[in-house]
Amino acid sequence: MPTMNAFCTLATLLGKDCSKVGHHLDVLHAKFAAHVADYGLSYGTDDEYVFRMQVFSVNEEKINELKDKYNSFEVAHNKYSTWTDQEMD
Repeated sequence: MPTMNAFCTLATLLGKDCSKVGHHLDVLHAKFAAHVADYGLSYGTDDEYVFRMQVFSVNEEKINELKDKYNSFEVAHNKYSTWTDQEMD
């Protein structure tokens, strides 16, 4: 599991102040850890783990925005939630 310093790096990459996002990162990390376990994912380095968590976080924000805007369909994470746009092509 990445160190707290890695999570502060993630917060910075997401444009957040690390000292003010502790709870948010805890919740995000729990969701991401569950996603990794559910899909049997593994990452060789802390940097890769943090990068994939960042991609997951961006997709989490998109999902939440869609859920707030629409209620006529369901949106959720899937096996592609840690893939970049380039990997989807």
